[in-house]
Amino acid sequence: MCDDKKNGNQYDVFKDDIFSWREWSAPKLIFAEDIRTALDRFALVGRRIKEMQILGTCYTYIGFAVEERAYGKLEHLSEEERERKSQYLNIDPEMMCERWAEIDEVFMITFDDGDVFEIDTPWEMEFRMSMNRIPWYTESSSWQNLDADVLFSNCLGQEITAVEIGTDMREVHPITGESFTEPPLTRECVEHIILRLANGLALKIYGCDDFCEVECIDANGKTTEISFGELKKGLYNWEDLHGDEVTGFEAESDAVFFNEKGVEYIGGGYLTFVSSGWKEAKLYISEDDVVLIDWCVSLKINEWFDEYSAYHFSYEEWDKVLAEADEIFAAKSFDDLFDMLIARQGGNEYMMKKLNFDGADFWKNKERYRRQIEDLRKWSKIVLKRGNTMNIYGY
Repeated sequence: MCDDKKNGNQYDVFKDDIFSWREWSAPKLIFAEDIRTALDRFALVGRRIKEMQILGTCYTYIGFAVEERAYGKLEHLSEEERERKSQYLNIDPEMMCERWAEIDEVFMITFDDGDVFEIDTPWEMEFRMSMNRIPWYTESSSWQNLDADVLFSNCLGQEITAVEIGTDMREVHPITGESFTEPPLTRECVEHIILRLANGLALKIYGCDDFCEVECIDANGKTTEISFGELKKGLYNWEDLHGDEVTGFEAESDAVFFNEKGVEYIGGGYLTFVSSGWKEAKLYISEDDVVLIDWCVSLKINEWFDEYSAYHFSYEEWDKVLAEADEIFAAKSFDDLFDMLIARQGGNEYMMKKLNFDGADFWKNKERYRRQIEDLRKWSKIVLKRGNTMNIYGY
């Protein structure tokens, strides 16, 4: 063990486990002498990379950036085909992508001995580094859309054989732009840090404006590549969670999920919707977001909806289930909604119990549920035809 863990100190404390620049104890380093001293203290050479993590968003591979990259590679096609094939869900899995991440928070490397190296470049030619100061489970206030272990999979299990820094002599401070007023008047500043690996590859880390750039380069300094099909296994953009890879439908609601990755993101229980006419296409709704579809089905069957059971509706019956939502949203106030649902339950009490549990939350978030049911309706029009059955499978 190295550094703070070895000395028995605790991690930096981040409120609500959300990373904060102010709460991170790593100093700001600019000059080569200070950075060399810090890197020597971390003793990175000889350590083997076990896993990596990017806190926050990787801007290189957010949805529209991926589409722009794909569009740029399709110059040989007609404009119509170029537009279609550069849409996120239509991108060729064989398209090659650079193993390069542009981030604005910390890049973390866990070694096989359990130590964690943390590094960031708040500004160009400014570095912050630490060891074992940020708990691995720390989250970001921004969307974490990329699994670094996938992007840099060719670095996993590799031993660091050398640590190099690239420097430049400066007569002005690289951050303030002011001339140095005390000797030495020309100072050695660091442009990048390179971690050389046993397989001949390397991780190059440097700043660009206020972003941190992390690249996997080969022995000639060229950025290595990964196919989009492989990269997509580690992407968690909106399109990966809320875009149906089977039908090409993309939801507008954050309460509708598709694909195995959507199930993974949900984490807990969920309802599965699948049409008998297109069994490969599946839509998922988390157990935390089923209140509206629960009510719609309950009103249709006039009894308690059992989230652990299976339900099967014909094309015509499913249309009536979705139509129940229109009546729910027609209520002008919560009192009107309450009265309507109680009247609909007749001699049963299932709606009274549902309103007591979820009524206030539903009314507060009714626009979110409106978007959810509209997405479910649009997707149903694609997968469900006359003569088909819409199946709902419980948790």
